[in-house]
Parts: sequence; structure tokens; C-alpha cells
Amino acid sequence: MPQNTSQYLRFLREIAKPALGCTDPVCAAYAASQAARLLENKPSKVEITVSKNLFKNVLDVFVPGTGAVGMPIAAACGALFGKAELKLQCLQGIQKSEVETALAFVEQGRVSINTRTDCSPLYCHAVLQNDAHTAEVLIEGGYTQIISEKLDGKELLIKARDDHAEISEPKVDPRTFSISDIYNFCITCEVEHLGFILEARDLNKALSEEGQKYKFGLQVGRSMLENEAINVTDQPLSVKVPSRSAAASDARMGGSTLPAMSNYGSGNQGIAATMPVVALAEHLGTDDDQLARALCMSHIGAGYIKSHYPPLSAYCGNSATCAAAAGAMVYLLGGSFEQSCYAINSVLADISGMLCDGAKASCALKVGSAASSALRAATIAMKASSSINMGGIADEVETTILNLGKIVTAGMAQTDGMIFSIMAER
Repeated sequence: MPQNTSQYLRFLREIAKPALGCTDPVCAAYAASQAARLLENKPSKVEITVSKNLFKNVLDVFVPGTGAVGMPIAAACGALFGKAELKLQCLQGIQKSEVETALAFVEQGRVSINTRTDCSPLYCHAVLQNDAHTAEVLIEGGYTQIISEKLDGKELLIKARDDHAEISEPKVDPRTFSISDIYNFCITCEVEHLGFILEARDLNKALSEEGQKYKFGLQVGRSMLENEAINVTDQPLSVKVPSRSAAASDARMGGSTLPAMSNYGSGNQGIAATMPVVALAEHLGTDDDQLARALCMSHIGAGYIKSHYPPLSAYCGNSATCAAAAGAMVYLLGGSFEQSCYAINSVLADISGMLCDGAKASCALKVGSAASSALRAATIAMKASSSINMGGIADEVETTILNLGKIVTAGMAQTDGMIFSIMAER
């Protein structure tokens, strides 16, 4: 039986949040900005210690509004000028003069970055010092989940550790959900309760338009157009879906100052849960009510699938996210629940081998590939017979999701370590 609908809505509100820039460097910026609030004056030294997973996702990614890459500039900007109350948008409105001050702070050797291997995948410890005080903030289990705050060694705040802490206040365990219950909730819930998810369309669509218009990153979205002078709306659906999705990632990874609507702490995955669905809905002329249902189906479904493995790993979560998007696209096309499940399985059979080698401009390639897979899977599902044996990880969608979780959690652990080792050598 479907659970209380409030659980789905609480879960959706917790995993779908606006985020400015890549959430991994912004996590360090937020930790530093929160620690800076505890000091009476500006810090003279910043030390950040992160997990290997967070480290690899920061090495090559642009920090919004700075034109620079990496964790040192993110930490410096957060410590000196961050707005801690804005959490994942803590670098909003940073000025050129402030960036210059932060860059000088880094060049003076005032920022140090360390890594830990004996911690959870999502771990960030910020220590800020000035002449009078030392402030510490520990984030663990979620990009904004503060576990501990200290001033001069005195504990000001301590919370229980929980790998899913950020998405479980109020306590909701998405692993008790099912694709069937999520689907039924999304198609039966009063639509006025779901309308807030249309902000995902608005934010990620604006990023997509930014990426189509300007030369961010690898220009993956722009390069898919047969003629850059042709409006993307004039392109065939097979171009619209990956191009608009990749363009949003181009802008986000290329340092755009526009926020993304994230999913489960990832802006790229928020884009992947949103833009394929939006591109199809606009192509079909879908109304806002139906689009809201489809976006909820995609975002909640993505969060549910990803709850079966660690928040940071060697697995590219765009695969799981676009699997959920494919199921939502089938809904927009008028397909059945069984066909939605078929589409989810198809994407996971297609691109589950896609690795995460850190956040960088090439994430747009993966977002585009995953979006193409989602459209292809939805199209095939609309024509497929339910008697066809999918093979691969499993035939039944829930078994597929469970098996995927096992593969990522246990099977890819060594791969994760190898990717980190290769990147650390740089």
C-alpha cells in the first residue's frame, strides 16, 4: 500500500533544492562560511579536510562567479565572503573584487586542503583560524548536514551521524518506497501539492538557455545543434532532449552564476531529472499540471534509486537519474506503469557502466548521453511487448534497483579507490 503522501512530499522537498554551482566545492564553501560565522573577525588561515570522493569531484570544476577551479578558491570565497544562511547558494552575488581578494588569500598559502580515507564518502571538515579564535565545522552525510561546530575546542553543536541525514529530517527512509508506490502517488496526489516542483523546470531551463547561448565548458549542448543559428526548439526531439540537458550542465560546470535545482545533492543530476522531461513536455505541449506530476515522478524516483548506494561513489548517478526520467517520459507519452518500468530497466541496462571520474566540464557529455538513453528507452518502451525478457541486472525493476545498489556499494569500491589514486597523482 502507498505510504502517507506527506512522506513523499517531505522527501521531494529535501532532495530537490536550489544549488549555485557544483555542490562539491560549494560544500567546502558552505562549511567555511559557517565556521567564519563563529569567528569575531576574518580568518587568517583556512584548512579543509575532505573525503576522497569529495576531493575528486572538486579538482577540475569551476566555482561559480570566480572563473577559477578547485577547492582552495571555493573555501577562500566561503570563508571570507560566503553567506552561510543561503547554504548551497552561499556564494551568491560574490563580487569581482572579493574574488580577487580570495585568490590572493590562496596565493599567500593561507588555504590548505587535505584528504581522509577513514570517513564516510561525503565528509568535509573546515577549520578556520585568526589571532583570537579557532572555529571548526564538520559536514557529513549530506552537503549541508552539519554534524559538529566548535569554537576554541568547545563543542557548540553535535548531531548523530547518518549517511542519509540530509534527506531524513523529518525522518523518511526512501528505501521503504517502491517504484509502484511513487508512480501511484504522483498520478493521484492533488496537483496543487506538487506545483512547487515546477521551480525545477524554471531554474534548470534557465541554465539550459544560458548554456545554449554562451560558450561554457565544452559547449556540448551547443555542438549538438546542426546550425547554431537555429533555435533549439526547431530541432528534432532526438536533438532537443540531449542538447537542452547537456547545455544546462555546460553552464553549471562552466561557472555560470545561475542556480540549478539539484537532486539528492547533485546539480547535474537535478538537471538530468528535469530537462529530458521538460524537453519532451514542451515538444508535446503538455500542461503544467501533467508536467508537475512527471517531474515529481522523475525526482522522487531518482532519489529512491540512488538511496540504495552511497551519495558519492565511482558510479555516475546520471544513469540512475535518467532512468527515473525515462519512466516519467513514458507517462507523458501516455504509456502504462508497466511501460514506465520497462523504460527504467532499459536505461539501467544501457548506461549503468558509466563511471564518475570527478566533477568537470565533461559531465555535460554524460548528462547528454544519459538524456539520449532516457528518450531512447521511453520510445522503445512505448512499442515494446511486456513479454520481452530484458536480461542484464534483472527483469523486474525493483530487483534491478536492489542489484544496482549492490554493484555500486560493494562491486565498485575498488574502482572508486583507483580513480582517486589516479587523480591524486595529479
